[in-house]
Amino acid sequence: MSRAAAGSHPIPARIAWTARDRVYLASLDSLPLQVCDRITIRLRGDSVAAAEVTGVMAPEMVVARLTHGALLPHGDLQHLEILVEPPPIEPLSLLRVGVPGRARSNLIFACNPSLRPPAGYRVGGSSRHGLLLVRDSAGVASPERPWPDTLQVGLYDEAADEEIAIERGDLDVAVFWPGELTAHLRVPPRSLVTLGGGRSRGIIAGMGTDRGPASGSSAFVFPDRAAAALDEAVFRGDLERFAQAPRSGDPRPGEPARFTVDPSFPGRHVIERALDLSASRATGRAAAIRIFYLDAPVAEPDSIALAAARYVRANFPPPLATRADSLAAALREPPGVSHRSSHPTPALDLLGDVLEVVPLFTLDCPVVCGARAALRVRAIGAGAFADLIDCGGRRP
Repeated sequence: MSRAAAGSHPIPARIAWTARDRVYLASLDSLPLQVCDRITIRLRGDSVAAAEVTGVMAPEMVVARLTHGALLPHGDLQHLEILVEPPPIEPLSLLRVGVPGRARSNLIFACNPSLRPPAGYRVGGSSRHGLLLVRDSAGVASPERPWPDTLQVGLYDEAADEEIAIERGDLDVAVFWPGELTAHLRVPPRSLVTLGGGRSRGIIAGMGTDRGPASGSSAFVFPDRAAAALDEAVFRGDLERFAQAPRSGDPRPGEPARFTVDPSFPGRHVIERALDLSASRATGRAAAIRIFYLDAPVAEPDSIALAAARYVRANFPPPLATRADSLAAALREPPGVSHRSSHPTPALDLLGDVLEVVPLFTLDCPVVCGARAALRVRAIGAGAFADLIDCGGRRP
């Protein structure tokens, strides 16, 4: 062995110790390594061994298995140089994917899901438990997005059954609703990898329906403590702050707040309890804040604003309903028309100014995959697997 593979690059890691064919790499900083990455070990410019990452024990330590060469003859391990390259993604005929089934709602909405095939796939077969999606176009697969020839998508009515299936290897990829994955798989065994799959549709929003003493004095600001409680205590960190959301804060630390959650949320009472615990206990007139869901594309600010207008018109009397009509008119689109804006700020500014609605979070579905499937899932994008679930039947 004399040269490292093309495309490899050095990393600031050292071999902490070896045990038979195992090599433990450590660093003072986080290592940019993933399961299945290929490692070349060099001494004075010559390659002396090769290994494959088999587990990430901590951000600063990984374990790899020697696949070629040996280390024992080289004595001082501190003089060895470590290079890494990602493994190639080979063509794949079948990928087995699990998603939530029809009997499985989440805390935000009750979904009677259908499966949305990725572009370039057609339904090749179906059963009560899922679909077989067959790729009918070579254009859907590329080195950058290496989709398999066939997706076998199974519907799981119980999250526990889906967790068991991914752990015992019956699935290659398993998608879960936000807040659903157990603690056991949030720190998965070495054979599994947990990724975040951001859905391209769906926003949790907050609205100041009555801001008490602060009404009219300043722009509506959603409380930091409530945002943290919603994400961490209820959804276990599976919510993603909306990319263009204004900063939250606590402008009046002593001001009490009363939270209500849209009655359509299956987890309404759980969410309200968590938000109440985060609210100030100060006395006085409480600001009223409503939490609700907008079924709109996260990348289309005008569609988000129009979805909020539809929600307010349907759920509040004048003058709020009248303001919602004014917002739709200001956007120059009738409610119900999807429109992508090249200038996102005006639509969201109008949404806050006219209706005091703030987009808070998008949905990040945990995507658990086998270690070898993880490289493919990362290349395709975990969000593409979260988007396989179409809840189009649920509209606010």
